[in-house]
Amino acid sequence: MPNQQSKTTWLLAALIAHAGWGAYVVIGRYLQTVANLPTLSILVVGTTPMWLVLFFHTLPRVGWRVFADRTVQIMAVFALARAATNLLAARYTLAIYIQLIYLLTPFIVVLINRIFLRDHVPKGTLIAVTFSIIGATLVLSDKLTGSGISFDLTPRDWLGMGIALLSCVSLAAYMLAVRNTANSPVSGFDALVVQSIFVWTLSLAISLASGEAWGRWLDIDRTTILVELAHIVFIIFAANTLQIVAIRHIGAPTVSAIMPFRLVSTLLLSWLLLGERLKTWWQAVGATIVLITVSLYLWRQRGGDGKR
Repeated sequence: MPNQQSKTTWLLAALIAHAGWGAYVVIGRYLQTVANLPTLSILVVGTTPMWLVLFFHTLPRVGWRVFADRTVQIMAVFALARAATNLLAARYTLAIYIQLIYLLTPFIVVLINRIFLRDHVPKGTLIAVTFSIIGATLVLSDKLTGSGISFDLTPRDWLGMGIALLSCVSLAAYMLAVRNTANSPVSGFDALVVQSIFVWTLSLAISLASGEAWGRWLDIDRTTILVELAHIVFIIFAANTLQIVAIRHIGAPTVSAIMPFRLVSTLLLSWLLLGERLKTWWQAVGATIVLITVSLYLWRQRGGDGKR
């Protein structure tokens, strides 16, 4: 068990990772809707630097056998699914809406554990889900009157949120896979390198096969270059690595417990980079309800004492 100082350090690492993943939705939306870059090409460009890390860091230390680790292979599959659906969802709807969907991940983890591992459902899950749905409904609403709630969501919004839900399932499965690497001889950073190479290879193959317009990269401006650099440094490298090592040191439940911070990161960066923000007081109330509900639920479950 980590001591208190060490635990605080890894909690801070997890917080930074979640801030990065909250920013990822916004960056992905900017690169696709403002810079008009093809979805899979963004993944390819973002993970290309990992080849340098592979040849100059990972292979000299552990060799090609790192690719034979079964758990790392499983992580790579879920990482690709998570990354692709994460970006694709951002093409169709607002980053704020997507992050709301992502906050359902803890409940999906509970569902997966219940179905496949026969774990108990934590106490308070139904109440937390109910309040989260109420909060999300307020955020998604267009008008709130005495006669009811109305929505102004387009088919693209529904498509984006549907893809985000698939991304949630991928993230839940990924986090469970990471938990199983605690006793793996492969370090967290090396696991990140391997999964990034898998993501690069498959993304490039699918991108070329589908005929994505790579020529768009020749016309990007300075702002897009800075955003892409932030994507590579703060998300591909920093957020990924910090999330893996934090889960290994303090466990998935504790890391998940501060996941709602992603919504704060998304709200702030959406406003600064995309000009997207909550427009009404009830949307702000709804976001607060979701943030508090999920936070309290996850903190209560950290020690496992909330199960029945």
